[in-house]
Amino acid sequence: MAILLFSCVEKEYDFNRLSTEIVYDPKLAFTIGTLNIDIESLLKGYTNSSNLQIAEDKTITIAIATNFYTVPAIEQLSLPPQSQVIIPGFVFPPTMPGTGIVSRDTIINIPISFFSDAEIDSMLVKIFRYTLSGSSTYSSAFMQELTISLLDMHQGNTVYLETFPVTSSINTQNQNNAAGYTLKFRNVTPGSAETRLYVRLTLSGTPGSPINPASTLNMALQINELNYRLLYGYIGQPYLLDILDTMYLDFLGREIAKNIEWKNPSYTLYTTNSYVVPSDLFVESMRVITYDDRVILTNPDNTKIQNPKDIAYPTQIGLVAKDSVICDKVGYSTFYKALEQEAPKSIILKLKSKANPHGKTPNNILSDTSSIRTRGVLRLPISFRSSGFSQTDTMDFDLSNLATGGSDSTNKSNAKVSLKYMLFRIVSSNTMPIDMQLQAYFVDENYQILDSLYKGLPNENYIIKAGTVDVNTGRVNVPRLWKKDVTFNEQQLKNIENTKHVIFRLTASTADYTANKPFVTFFTDSKLTLTFAAQIQPSIHVYQNKNNE
Repeated sequence: MAILLFSCVEKEYDFNRLSTEIVYDPKLAFTIGTLNIDIESLLKGYTNSSNLQIAEDKTITIAIATNFYTVPAIEQLSLPPQSQVIIPGFVFPPTMPGTGIVSRDTIINIPISFFSDAEIDSMLVKIFRYTLSGSSTYSSAFMQELTISLLDMHQGNTVYLETFPVTSSINTQNQNNAAGYTLKFRNVTPGSAETRLYVRLTLSGTPGSPINPASTLNMALQINELNYRLLYGYIGQPYLLDILDTMYLDFLGREIAKNIEWKNPSYTLYTTNSYVVPSDLFVESMRVITYDDRVILTNPDNTKIQNPKDIAYPTQIGLVAKDSVICDKVGYSTFYKALEQEAPKSIILKLKSKANPHGKTPNNILSDTSSIRTRGVLRLPISFRSSGFSQTDTMDFDLSNLATGGSDSTNKSNAKVSLKYMLFRIVSSNTMPIDMQLQAYFVDENYQILDSLYKGLPNENYIIKAGTVDVNTGRVNVPRLWKKDVTFNEQQLKNIENTKHVIFRLTASTADYTANKPFVTFFTDSKLTLTFAAQIQPSIHVYQNKNNE
């Protein structure tokens, strides 16, 4: 008789050797498969392998990192809208001179606005756009030209200057020809300064032509956009960083982590600062979102830690300074309690960084791309205690084709094979420091449960005990070997005769949890091996061929 069986992974056990205590027909005994659960592979199924850090002693740490949202200075500290400047009128002679050209000019100080308390000395211009609008009542017989120059804006020895034709009505914009110019400021006060604007109106026409003394130029200059590539001076105390962002902890929110209390997790905020400005980092708020969507407020206790904390900053533009803020358990006790006991799926942080937190420092420099970048890193050593967490896996186990045939007229065979008895054997070797409750579900092709190894409450006979842990090293130095036989009679086999797969569910708790609740540590070679085998006793009934009767 041939029996077609489905097996899966490599066979690490000699089933004949493991089965010497029972008598059976080897032709009817087979290994279903071997299930290997090693902690490193298991973790790779729950988190990116790049998050796993393996130490020399083979201990494992999960490092989950998130780069938080960052805003460049040009957005965080853009200059405010500027005031409109009214260009004063000019007084011309009553007639056009013999040269046919006459000019009048003036210099005025125009205000420039900054952040509320900034005292800016100069800036390297990135964008300078303005609009000239107004009207002229001078005779259209004259050609009119307006010259605009910022006397304190230089590029080398060149002073910024533009000219515009003037008509009876004017509304024109410059084309941002000032990029790369250095603009210096005068009369600097907190939040504002001044710079010199030179304005010249030139009339050209027939010599001797009368110039109406009642004619006027009514003109206003509106700076639409003024922004910097570099900014020098004291920028005040604005926030260089002000963000609300989320760090997702997919690993902790998984089913496997919902009943685990972690040992010595740590959380660190790393900063990369390109502002040449004294700065700090303030953790304004922290909220933990649990796997069941509860929100736990876990703000730091600022009476026990330095929050905000000064962070490193570079001494010249173009460099960066790196630093870190360690969120220790003294000041972040409620956060760690939630982290260790609530299986959070995310952390929401509000972070701020203030410029010049200790007062005025005159030599600030920032560029349009200056920023403070923050990165949150959660380190989770794979050392914990738990009263129970679960893991499932599936193997092929096809019984549906073993019981075949029959005596009905549509059946082409004259033999019927039925299953009278099955011995289901489980053999394990455990080098993990956890006890595991085993349950197996026999399911059909649609994964509907037909039967299970046992009914009702967990059975002590199905507990796979932890390996023996060395108290000095924390490692399992003696694997725990275990074997379990389960028999199925003919009636029970009828329940599972359509089985296509077996789903194994392991519910684990850390060793000695009920007594002392110790933390246990896992290593890369921590492993559970389960081999499943079966022997089947068939019953074959041969019917007489009706054609030969």
